[in-house]
Amino acid sequence: MPKLTKAQLKDVKYVSMADYYRAVDQIEDFDDKMAFTTRYLLSHGMDEDVQYDYSIEEAIHLARVKLMDTHKQLKDKLYNEDQETNPDSLLISKDESTVNPYAKDLKEDIDNQFFMGNPGEYLKAKAEKYAAEIEGQNIEIGLDKPFKENCIRLSKTLNSDKSMEIAKAERKGMTTLNIQARLEAKYRGREGFRRAQDLIKPGFIAKVFGTRSTAGKNLDEVWAAFNNPKHALYGNKEALGKAATEYLAYKNSKKSAAERMAGLAVKEPKEGFAANLLEAIQAEKANEEVFLSVTGECYKSGLTAEKVDSIKSPEVGAVKKREPLDLDLDDEVEERDNATEIDNEVEAVNDKQAEKEEDSVNM
Repeated sequence: MPKLTKAQLKDVKYVSMADYYRAVDQIEDFDDKMAFTTRYLLSHGMDEDVQYDYSIEEAIHLARVKLMDTHKQLKDKLYNEDQETNPDSLLISKDESTVNPYAKDLKEDIDNQFFMGNPGEYLKAKAEKYAAEIEGQNIEIGLDKPFKENCIRLSKTLNSDKSMEIAKAERKGMTTLNIQARLEAKYRGREGFRRAQDLIKPGFIAKVFGTRSTAGKNLDEVWAAFNNPKHALYGNKEALGKAATEYLAYKNSKKSAAERMAGLAVKEPKEGFAANLLEAIQAEKANEEVFLSVTGECYKSGLTAEKVDSIKSPEVGAVKKREPLDLDLDDEVEERDNATEIDNEVEAVNDKQAEKEEDSVNM
């Protein structure tokens, strides 16, 4: 897919997280994914008469999850498949905060790291920027006015406190929400997901006469427990994955050898649901390998809008400093260095990058 244009971005509007997942998968460039994500989230709540599928906090979290899916996929490709690119020449070889594995330097990745480390402040800065840009236009057309007003509305509540709220929820675990969002994406939205669940519910005859298989009954029970906060198996993806695997094995055992070899047998609704469920669990496990570690490193960077601007445009000169970001998530997170020390680190990174660029020119 070609790079997104400004005109295309102006038409971006929040529909649902299932729609977001589908759309972002079609975008190839990581920077475009980030730009699309920003605009999408900042249009959340723009229609007052619409009931949104997720709160803005949940939507921000799920967008971060989706982008980290891409991070994991690109990282695996870089280290296991890409024979043409040397990881040692990229930022990821020396910076554990790297979000886009193919970023060449900090300047290319800094917006991504800002969003992953401090999403509230990142979106606030972008909201204020968008609102100012639209305000400076001679005429407001299309979605300009409602989007500007929504940016102004969101900018009042998006801040480091919002980042802390989201990060604390993530550290407690949001597996059930993540699996639900992944399944909604597979069924093209919440309504499709609800219909799929209705189709797999045991009917009256099955309940009364016990015609369900043991594997099918077990999947029903574990799925219900997985979504029940009061049950011991709440959010237990290991138990759910085991139940889905056993059910699929049972269904496969009922097929003829020819059907299994050719894959001709039509999947029943429950069998298809179990397959989608297993894919969602596997994707969630892969995401967990990188999500907390990368977002945690990004948080430790203590990025603010001013620090990001100084990294992206160091030639601008001195930038007014904010108080260091303080998200007291738990005892494992170390206290941040003061703002002056962080600025010195930023300056050192910029100097190092400049030296590399100079060396490459002289070669």
